[in-house]
Amino acid sequence: MLEAPICLKKELDTILALQGNLEMSEKTLQATCVTLSKALPSSHSLQILSNLQEHYEHLKDDVDELFLSLTIQDSYAELQGVDLESVKYLLIACNLKINVQKWAIGSFFEWD
Repeated sequence: MLEAPICLKKELDTILALQGNLEMSEKTLQATCVTLSKALPSSHSLQILSNLQEHYEHLKDDVDELFLSLTIQDSYAELQGVDLESVKYLLIACNLKINVQKWAIGSFFEWD
């Protein structure tokens, strides 16, 4: 039963990393739009930006679908009926707790 949480954590970490990269891409795309709008872009450039924005929206939807495709609620009966967004935050909080514990234990060894 220990393998399921490890596997789930790896899957979630991968998807969260993908979402983080996607957010950076969104910021870059927005900055590009702002910069090009000040430079009076050609209609071809505007069309390309529009296509990029459409692709971004499609990719964002696909990442959300990928997250929803995880079998979190099937693997853990106690999470039945819990919103997947809440599960994501619970797992992030759990990871944060583990990191704080590691840091605290490490700081005790520094006192020696």
